[in-house]
Amino acid sequence: MAKGNKKTKLKGVAQATSSDSETETESTTPIPLTEAIFKEQLNDMEKRLGAAISALQDDLKTVNDTADRANKRADENQKLIEKLQSENAALKLKVNNIELKLPEIEEAIEDRTNRQLRKTIIFRGIPETDKETWEQSENKLSQSIAEICEYDIDEARNMIERCHRGKANPRYKGNQPRPIICAFANWKDSELVKNKFLKNSISNNNNSTVYADQKFGPLTTARRSNALKLRKELKAAGTIASGFVAFPAKLMVKVTHNKNERYVMRRDFSKDEVKFRV
Repeated sequence: MAKGNKKTKLKGVAQATSSDSETETESTTPIPLTEAIFKEQLNDMEKRLGAAISALQDDLKTVNDTADRANKRADENQKLIEKLQSENAALKLKVNNIELKLPEIEEAIEDRTNRQLRKTIIFRGIPETDKETWEQSENKLSQSIAEICEYDIDEARNMIERCHRGKANPRYKGNQPRPIICAFANWKDSELVKNKFLKNSISNNNNSTVYADQKFGPLTTARRSNALKLRKELKAAGTIASGFVAFPAKLMVKVTHNKNERYVMRRDFSKDEVKFRV
């Protein structure tokens, strides 16, 4: 009786164990995807892939557009560079032509300046007072003209259109009075006065204290200064007896004081190159 119960219990346990094992096997087996779920996932992947491709295509189009604009700008810049190079070459040619013509242009300006200054005379050696006004300068100049040219003082004053003392030379260390620069109202009067002063200087063997000379442009002034320097050297060496500078910058000399001797040109400075201090 007891053995029979034992067998019954063992059989029940075996059946229960077998049932649990089957239940466990059924729970771990994967559930297969249905066709609808698969299609849904596939469609979702296609949409995401399509969106990514579309975004890449947009980016590619943006890059291509940017590249096209850059290439277009590069072409425009290249054309601009070529144009500027051509214009620069033409400008260099013009500058070179101007540089070649510059001496000619300078001489033309100098000639015009000299013509405009034909009525302007520079008087040197007239005493100067402290803080002298232009009226005082005019009175002194009128007296000097009247004395040397043998004019009435009022007549001499009426010849003067305007006059003033020249600017002091900062490099000059002497105590000579500043020159008086005078513009005459009439060119003929300026020539008469200038020639009278020149004759007065020559008659006094260039020892006159007052001199008159034409006002010239900067190039002519520098050239005449060189001519006067040579004149001074020749006189100091006893090579010449007297000399003067004819227009525009010709050194005329005499080797003796013989009145019958004619002045001859010693050297022409008229076309010499002039370099100014900076």
